[in-house]
Amino acid sequence: MREYKMPLMREAVSNLGKDNRVFSNQMLYAVLNVETDEERGKVRSRATVMVKSGELVRVGRGEYRYNEDSTTARGKESVTRMWRGIKTATPGFSLQELARVSGSGYYHAMWYVKELEEQGYLRRVGKKRKAVLYAATGKMRKQQRAYIPSQNMKDPFAVEKASLHELVGIFLQQDLHQPRVKQQVVELAKIILERFEEQAADV
Repeated sequence: MREYKMPLMREAVSNLGKDNRVFSNQMLYAVLNVETDEERGKVRSRATVMVKSGELVRVGRGEYRYNEDSTTARGKESVTRMWRGIKTATPGFSLQELARVSGSGYYHAMWYVKELEEQGYLRRVGKKRKAVLYAATGKMRKQQRAYIPSQNMKDPFAVEKASLHELVGIFLQQDLHQPRVKQQVVELAKIILERFEEQAADV
């Protein structure tokens, strides 16, 4: 698994481990669409790193639980890194530069910059090609402690992704001949289908 896919790994474990459910390496392989032994080895290595960091709890051979408390703390650390990066940046930085310097990822940086702009900590100072450039305001320069948004970053497709990951768990762990299981599959598939049918109608 390449470095840029680590956010996908975290997204997968947060959905597979929802409601304190146990999930396996096999389920991770399925949702991350890995097929080769090399890729599977990288998934296991990433899982080991996440166990050591406290994001995952190993409960058996190749089986884990997701530690939501640890992930919340990691999110606050990421926000603090971005805050410090902005305060030391030369006016006229871009989202890409902030993501690279803070190591937080582009979408996380985009979410935090939007929050800071709405709260008056950042202002737009122009464009470079198509990239919007930002600078800290006086309000931000005066404040020492990092601004922590009251809500975590929201993924617009969080419900659909969670439904997909739950489907993977059902297909790998349950008897698909059982009527109750069949009904679960239908309901989860409808959630995904209805969302994209609505979007297709707007195109």
